[in-house]
Amino acid sequence: PGTTLHFVSFGLPKGFRLIDTPGIPSRGQVANHLTEGIDLYSVIPRKRVNPISYVLHTGRSFLIGALARIDQVKGAITFVTSFFSMDVTLHVCQTSRVEGILERKAGTFLYPPHNEEDYNRLGPLVRHRVEVFGSSDRAWDDIVIAGMGWIAVSGYGSKELDVWVPRGVKVFRRPALMPQEMRHRGITRFHVNHRARKPRIHRKKQAMVKARRDKQLRDSLRAGQATREGEHAASPQMSEGTQFVESGVQLPHQYTLVQPDQDPRGEP
Repeated sequence: PGTTLHFVSFGLPKGFRLIDTPGIPSRGQVANHLTEGIDLYSVIPRKRVNPISYVLHTGRSFLIGALARIDQVKGAITFVTSFFSMDVTLHVCQTSRVEGILERKAGTFLYPPHNEEDYNRLGPLVRHRVEVFGSSDRAWDDIVIAGMGWIAVSGYGSKELDVWVPRGVKVFRRPALMPQEMRHRGITRFHVNHRARKPRIHRKKQAMVKARRDKQLRDSLRAGQATREGEHAASPQMSEGTQFVESGVQLPHQYTLVQPDQDPRGEP
């Protein structure tokens, strides 16, 4: 169901206890816009989340799969620490190139979604302008994408970021939940093989594409068979007065040939 069903209790040191309560489904989450199982499993973390930090500045964008993107519009250099599932691809590029990259590589190089048709079904992404403040040694603000994850923003000064998500997905700012991750882990120089581009994921995508093609082939074969059967089963076109029995045919004694103007009971 995507949420906790019962109260789950965890013991903590010094006599404390943490209780995980059932969640409330929200229509503003990314998961409500995904239909394939592989996409849902990708956005929901199933292992410990390992944050990774990249550098942004004005005119550069941070792509989160093909579901969201973050553009820096104004401000000094920004350190973006991302907290997303390990199965979500991350990419940094020039903002001017984002549209072309998504058009060519959404569903193949950038995922989830793992299929171009599912990406097109999402429709155009909607922009949300967010103003944040950071310092050089810690993050003060998080930007949260509901149901997917968040980024912590550090780097001195005020900044303006445009967050693009599917229509209906909530985006909001909150105080930084883990403000020291950039300081503890450092900055990573971006490389395309950092996150979620693994042979196992590639095999899953190939299997999913093959299954879709097989389904399309089956559907086309069934449609062709139905068309041919319909043509063979079409009612014949005959003019009025066409004889169904040739003249001079000898019928068995239990059958009687009825003329068009004669009553079946033998009466004219």
